[in-house]
Amino acid sequence: MKKNGIAALVLFALSGCTTMFPNDVFSPEKAAAKIIKAESPQSHINVYPSNLGIYSTIFERAAVGRIREELERYCHRHSGDLIPFANDAPGFLCSIDPERGITFAARTDTNFGVIEKRAQDTETFDNTAESWGYVSLAHQAELINQARAKVISEQEKQRFQATNKQKTVGMRVCQEQGKVRYQGTVEQVNGNKIKVFVEQAAVIGAPELRPAGFRQESYWVNFWDVYDCE
Repeated sequence: MKKNGIAALVLFALSGCTTMFPNDVFSPEKAAAKIIKAESPQSHINVYPSNLGIYSTIFERAAVGRIREELERYCHRHSGDLIPFANDAPGFLCSIDPERGITFAARTDTNFGVIEKRAQDTETFDNTAESWGYVSLAHQAELINQARAKVISEQEKQRFQATNKQKTVGMRVCQEQGKVRYQGTVEQVNGNKIKVFVEQAAVIGAPELRPAGFRQESYWVNFWDVYDCE
């Protein structure tokens, strides 16, 4: 039978040298509270219900740094993975044993905060950690997809503008058919029709690969069927 996450953490800590690191026997929030009291005795600690974490206003910058260092050591001593927040946000997430729910996040600025991830309310933890600066893998993937979609949208816009641009003799133009991109030069212009000498063809994404059976030829096409690719 699997032990409860925090209980397992306590038992894990008790198996080591707890006299040197007495806070290791406590859960992350309790350990943080004791570290704050030791490093900044004048600071008041607000302890909220079990799914909301602990918070303290710490005005001394040096004390904030010392408390963060002690929490980082706490994480490392329990073989946790320490993940700094994105965009230089002050804080980190410590994942000690995700399968048993031993994960906590720390916001390490004047408004210091520590919150544990609990199985009964992971949404509160995730929302809080993200508001502090942690970017989850799912959110990272979403941001990457948004960035890619923006690039694709811009490329499509440029392609549309290039496709609807009136062509002139000597202009380099391209056309994509399936996975192959054809490239050529405009030889003649006759109204909406242009004569293109197709010089080369390559597999999109692998320009060193050439489609079988390709040969250079001239074709008459509508000017909007190709786009400017100079």
